[in-house]
Amino acid sequence: MSGLPIAEAMEVDGVKILGRIHEVTVADIREAIATGACGLGSGVTASEVDVISRNEVRIHLAPRDLGWALLSRQKIPLPDGPDYRMVTRMRWECRCKGADDPDVLAVIRAADQVFVFPLSTPDKPRRDKAHQRLLDPAARRKVGQILGNRLSWWQGGYSLIRTRVEPPNIGLVFRKGRDEVVLFFTSGFDSYTGHVKGTLNGQHISDLLDKKPSKQMQEWRRKYAQPELASR
Repeated sequence: MSGLPIAEAMEVDGVKILGRIHEVTVADIREAIATGACGLGSGVTASEVDVISRNEVRIHLAPRDLGWALLSRQKIPLPDGPDYRMVTRMRWECRCKGADDPDVLAVIRAADQVFVFPLSTPDKPRRDKAHQRLLDPAARRKVGQILGNRLSWWQGGYSLIRTRVEPPNIGLVFRKGRDEVVLFFTSGFDSYTGHVKGTLNGQHISDLLDKKPSKQMQEWRRKYAQPELASR
């Protein structure tokens, strides 16, 4: 059953499927969702899948404010059988975007407007538009210098394990023309502002601050985001 086209079905395991659904099978969708969950980290699940083609899907995440991730099916050589003969298989790969990607950094560095908002539930981040506050030029320049530097972001692999509920934190919005970066802050290795999830124009991004900029962001938060921290 899982190898059959979705055809009329609009849901797979409770996840709504949209787009060119006749080009994929239930097994394709399940594999794509599982790949996305592994690539994007714990606590991230699919709320909706948009099928662009048989080899490309867009997974909309839950919570919805985490945006969407693009997955493409690639040919990958893998060992098979007792003699480990290499065979070619089609596998989904997540095109994960980091906060240190050039297009994300460009918006952060050149933003004309930066807003801060309280983040009451970092484990289930939601953009609080009703309480967004426009930052003054000094606060905007300082946060742009910290987060707009590629070297501020951890350049190796990492794995974070949450053992408790995340305490309230802050979120930031950077706007430059028609481009927008939204960042939600949670605890990293060294501070309560070290790990970031968010979006660039709706596409999901995730990254980890290095030790020094992580502490700098914690100091920035204390200096420039007191109203948001007090609203906890």
